[in-house]
Amino acid sequence: MNAYLRIEEYNDSCTATEKMIADYILHDSAAAIIHFLKKIGFIEFSDIKMNIAQFTKEDKQQEVE
Repeated sequence: MNAYLRIEEYNDSCTATEKMIADYILHDSAAAIIHFLKKIGFIEFSDIKMNIAQFTKEDKQQEVE
């Protein structure tokens, strides 16, 4: 299913924060997101996803130690 249609379909059941995210995705430019990511040093969206996943995993490991 198209991501935009999926967001619109579930928008009524979303929390206020989720609606804010959905509105941003639906109404703001993907180019603006990519521009911001490049400005903070990432090449593409997948780079920030991997970075977040890596540091989340490291944070959880530190909590256990």
